[in-house]
Amino acid sequence: MSNIRRWIARSGVALAGAGLAVGVVASGSAFADMDIYESGEVHSWRTGSGAGYPNGMAAVMDTLADGNEVYTSYNRNYPDSTVYTLFNKSGSGTTAYSNGGGRIWDMKACTSVDYLPDHCSDWWTDNFAHG
Repeated sequence: MSNIRRWIARSGVALAGAGLAVGVVASGSAFADMDIYESGEVHSWRTGSGAGYPNGMAAVMDTLADGNEVYTSYNRNYPDSTVYTLFNKSGSGTTAYSNGGGRIWDMKACTSVDYLPDHCSDWWTDNFAHG
């Protein structure tokens, strides 16, 4: 094989490897964000709380016109176990956002039901066991 063919072959392998590395980093960033959807009633997620985004916000959207309020509970800055709650009382199709703060590590989405226990998802945990 000539030197030119070897160089082209090696360059192609290096470019393919670089492309794979970029793909892994990009997909790893997307995987880190949580997105919870519970029973068509409430949609909750975090924004800007992955690596390089220290001022994450929680968001909760009412996705069902049933008259029930929705909320999300979450905590920040592991191992701190303080639980915050963000309510959305504005009705179907609206979204409420928290203030920015430390990284959100776990969260759950809930619907507040009058005279009954609230309907909540399980806790979604980023990377540690929830206590």
